[in-house]
This record gives sequence, C-alpha cells and structure tokens, in this order.
Amino acid sequence: MTFSGKYAKFSIQAGSGIAYVNLPQTLTSGLVVIEFDVKLKASANGYNGVVINAVDPATDYLDRLVGIFTRPTVQYSGNLEFVIYKDANGNTTWYDTGVAGDGSERHIKIEIDLTNKVINVYIDGNKVLDSVGYQGSINSNSNQIAAIELSLGWKDHNTEPLDASIDNITVVNDSTTVYSEDFEDETVGQAPSGWNVDDPGGTGSNPSIVVEQLGNPPPFTLPAGSELSVSVRCTPDGTSFETCTQHVHPTILDFLNKLPNGYEYLLALTPYPNSDARYENPSVVFSDDLNSWNENDVNNPLYPPPPGATQSGGPHNADPHLVWDPINKEIRLYWRYRSDEEGIDEWRFLKSKDGVKWYGPYKTNLPAESKVSVSVLYDPDDGKWKAWLVDYSVSPFAVKYYESSDGITWSEVATCNIPDPGYNGQSWQVWHLTIHKVGDEFWMIAAMNPVGTSDGQAPIHLFLFRSTDGINWSGYDSPILDTADSLANDSLYRVAFFIKNGMLYVIYSYVNTDKTWHIALTSVDVSSLVGTNTTDNVVSEAITGAGYFVISDYPSSVDVQVSQSLSINVKVRNDGSASGSGTVRLVDHEGNVVDAVDVTLDAGAETSVTLSATAPSSPGTYTWKVEVYNKDTGSVDDSKDITLNVSSPAYQYLGDILTALLQILPYLIVLMVFIMLISAFITALR
Repeated sequence: MTFSGKYAKFSIQAGSGIAYVNLPQTLTSGLVVIEFDVKLKASANGYNGVVINAVDPATDYLDRLVGIFTRPTVQYSGNLEFVIYKDANGNTTWYDTGVAGDGSERHIKIEIDLTNKVINVYIDGNKVLDSVGYQGSINSNSNQIAAIELSLGWKDHNTEPLDASIDNITVVNDSTTVYSEDFEDETVGQAPSGWNVDDPGGTGSNPSIVVEQLGNPPPFTLPAGSELSVSVRCTPDGTSFETCTQHVHPTILDFLNKLPNGYEYLLALTPYPNSDARYENPSVVFSDDLNSWNENDVNNPLYPPPPGATQSGGPHNADPHLVWDPINKEIRLYWRYRSDEEGIDEWRFLKSKDGVKWYGPYKTNLPAESKVSVSVLYDPDDGKWKAWLVDYSVSPFAVKYYESSDGITWSEVATCNIPDPGYNGQSWQVWHLTIHKVGDEFWMIAAMNPVGTSDGQAPIHLFLFRSTDGINWSGYDSPILDTADSLANDSLYRVAFFIKNGMLYVIYSYVNTDKTWHIALTSVDVSSLVGTNTTDNVVSEAITGAGYFVISDYPSSVDVQVSQSLSINVKVRNDGSASGSGTVRLVDHEGNVVDAVDVTLDAGAETSVTLSATAPSSPGTYTWKVEVYNKDTGSVDDSKDITLNVSSPAYQYLGDILTALLQILPYLIVLMVFIMLISAFITALR
C-alpha cells in the first residue's frame, strides 16, 4: 500500500492536539490487525504519533493501549518508537524500531491478540516487535480497542508547527473488517467524516485535520499481480537451441473470436536469460486465460540472432511490438535488427495470417540509431499508421512521433510533449513505452527513469499518460506502479497492455538484482474512464485462417533477345492455415501485368505455373517481378525480382557491321587514291 490520491493531514501551529476517529464498535476479544500508511517526522520537542485508544478520547484521551511515535530529538534518537503503555509488568515501555522518523512514508501493521494479550508490530513488512505481552490500557487497564488517534506535540510544546499524515487505514477483527478508510470519497480541504479534533492540553494553536490531495494522482494504481511462467525455445547463435524462461519486452494481441489454432491471446517477447542479448530474438506464445502460455506449432525464435551477436551492447534483435493490420487482415511484428557485420541497423517487421507461420522480413525507414521501444498502431479514424520511438541521443530522452500510409515508409511528424511527473522530487524521462488507442484517446504506459541516469538504469517506475492527438500528453504526479509495490526488487521495464470489458490488463517485465528477468500479469478496473471501449489491439474480426502463398522456386535471371517470346516457370506453395485462391502475375519494368495464372491450393499444397511474355524491343537489363496476389485477402503475399538480360540477335550484329563499312567506304577510296598519288610522285622524283 502507498499514499495515493487523498489522505488526511493533521497539523498544529504550536502546543499539542489530537485528531481521532472512534471505531464503529469497541473490540474486546480475538486478533485485531490494524494497518495504515503514515508520515511522521521527529521534531525538537514534540511527541508525534499514532495511538490506539481503549476508550473514546473525548472521555479520556490518555487511556491508551499502544502507539507509534517520534519523540523529541533533543532527548531521543529521532527513530520511530513503539510504546506499550502498560506492559506485562505494568510499566510503560518504549521500543526503538531502528526505522528513521524522517517524514518518509511508512506502512505500519500492528497485531494485537486481545485474547492472549500479545502484540506484534511490522514496519514496511519487517517485524520490529515480536510477541510482546501487555496488561491493558494505561488508565483503566481495559483490554479493548475503541479509537485510532493522531497525536502531535506535548503540553509544553510551543516552538514549532507540526504535522502528521495518515492513509489507507484498515482494522480487522478475526477476519472481519471493522473499519476501512482511504479518504478517496472525502472532500479535499475538509475534515474527513467521523474524525474529531481536540486540544486536551489547552495549549494548541489551530489544530486541524483536513483531507489533502497528493499532487495530481493517477486515476488508478496497479496491484503487484502474479508472475507468469513462460518457456520458449531460444538460441544464442542460430544453431544451438535450448529452453528459456526469462523474458523481456512483452507485447500482446487479443483475438476475441480466436486464432485458427483456437487460442485467444498472442504474446510476443524476447528471451533474455541473465541479461544475455544473444538470446533476445522475437518469439511468440499463445494462451486462452492469460496465465498458461505455450508455443503451439511455432518454430521459435521467429528470427535468428544477427551475425556476431554479443551478450550486451552489440549486434542483436530487440524491442518487438505486435500490431493488427485491419487492411490486409494480418498480424505484424515490428522489431529492431542490428548487425554490425552487415552494416545494418533498422526497424523491420514480420507478418502472419494466423500467428503461427511468419514471413519476411520487410524493411521500414523508421530511424533505428539511438532509438528504442517502437510502438505502432493503425488508426481507422484517419486511416493512418502511427508510431512512437524513444530517442536516447538527447537528455532528457525524447519521444518522436511518426505517420505512414502503409506502415513501411514513415515521416517524422513531431517530438511529443510529455510532462515530467516530478515524482519523489526528481526529473523523469521515458525509457520504454507502449501506446494504444482506446475510444478517442491514446494511452501510454511508460517505463521512466530519472533524467541523467544511463539507458535502462534503475529506478524505473510505470507512469500513465493520455492524449487526444498522440503528440501532446497529460500525465500524473505519481506512477501507476512503483517498483517498490511490484514483484521486482530492482527495476520495472516495458509492458504490454489491453483494455476490454472495462478492465485494464497489464503484463509487465522486470529485473531483479541478480539480473534475472521476469514477466507478471496484473489488472485493474478502469470502466469509469473508458466505458465499453477497447484498445486497438483487441481484435473483434473473425480470424478463420487463410491461404498464404509463397514463391518457392523461380529464375532469378533470364537471358532473351529483343522482342522474343519468353516463358518463366514458377513454383507456388500455399503456406497458410487454410485453402486459398490466388493469381500468379508477371509484372514488367513499367509495372504492367503482362501475364497472369489463377491457382487454387489446399494448405501445404504446391503447384507449377508457366508465365509468358514478349521481351522489350531494345537491348538492356530490366527488372521484372513475379508476384502472388491473394484473392481471399486482397493483398500480395509474395514477390520476387527477376533480372531480364535483353540482347540483339547475331544477324543484327552482322548487318550493323556492313552498315558501318558502307558508311566509311567513300573515305577509304579517297584514302587509297591519295596513297597512289603520293607513290607516283615519289617514283617520278627518282
């Protein structure tokens, strides 16, 4: 638990005062568990704390059972101290918890066994008091609990203003919740309902308790959730294979009407065992319940590591993102491919009709140098493909926004305006992001770390941003998931998320201090924000499977003479999950279809076709292509270039020689006459 949204703040200018709430019933037996979040700061002279009272403080505010305090720093440690007002020996005893009373947020849990008169105390999950006995309250020796009190100052305290804050209070008696208050339904600037303020010492200066707002809190926070167990076939070099269970960078599609293999969810990720980037190759798994995942018939990884892949900082695959292409009725998986040996650093994508068989790669012009974490979607509202990238070449890191008509050729539109949350007094920057459209809004869940830290360096928390144009974003002052509230003991990382039926589902990746990587599933109700809208990665169309045609054999070059008839033999295979119909087309250098043959093939079947045409009338080198148009999906599934080497026939070369000789014959005759005259002249001189 953590301070979030609204909380109660009790303040005095000087002197002393109490603010308290009486429980709906006085508790007299069984195990009572009292939990709350509190901020207490040690002062020079004041006793500042939270007290458990045996009676209504209006009757006797000093009839106390236990409390947690900071005592005057001029005499004591300044740590949080737990007090039992009448211990097993009848004495008031203070216990130093060793936890600083510095105003930091602390989660307190007090277990009071009223039946056996035993107390346990925890601070931030750590037990600081173990099975300590007590007699009863200090004044009436009552073994009961009636009220919770905030206490500030002391009778002779009149030198400094003091305050204490409390949030998320629960009181449970033998598994029954007796009292619960998170102040979210209270009015900011007013006293919370049921709370009272008193100045029993008569020396307080304007004691007050009011509900305050924690900056601009997000509309929800995420619970820690549960870890997912996912096993994936993986490889560090493309030749030796093993099983990986550590992963990073999840991305998800939800097919409401199921994929052809019967599963609803398709999750892409990259294995990352012990932070070894050689294994970081795009892979996919399937699920029907978001908890159990398997590879089905996929041959993971979908793309091998580049030549010379290194464990860190060098050539590798990275940062996959799944997107549904509603135009071509297919799945795209974008990722970054970096190969130093090949001199390549680019964003590519694979595509699939069913999530099992994948084809490509297809290159894009999205910039890759110093760019990470692509997030892509197709927006049907304006018919544009949209992409966001994190540029880490600047400080703070920037988020760039791009648009495209086909998801291949992109243009940069703007640098996004993203507000700094200012969380914990630090400046924050986006390191990895995921963006989806829900209704008329874009939602971004960003993994952010402090400005000035290196790439991906902890701490990293998850923040929510919202936008109507994808460029100008609004955010909140605190994360929707702080690392401390997650399953990670080091840092959070990139997430996958989707929204349907009013629920936000998040799969987040995280790393522990031992460099092991994990993914976890969590969810929260966001129906008040989105209504019945779903995110763009929730696909409602029926995915029944389709034929997918590949050109399995063709001539890469053809030698032919000008204007000569030519024939090109091509083999075509249906690599899809269902039967399909297509057209094999021969396209010339001007983009004209010069021949076409229709084919109908069952899944897995192959056939040969012959395409005919007439060569160009001028010699030269031409680039033609053979392609397969899928009639069922309305898209070109595969295309191969063919080099056409066009030459002149042999007799044409002989004619050209004769023509050239006839053209120079008069000059040869003149030259011969001239030579004869010179020869006659020389003879005469002799």
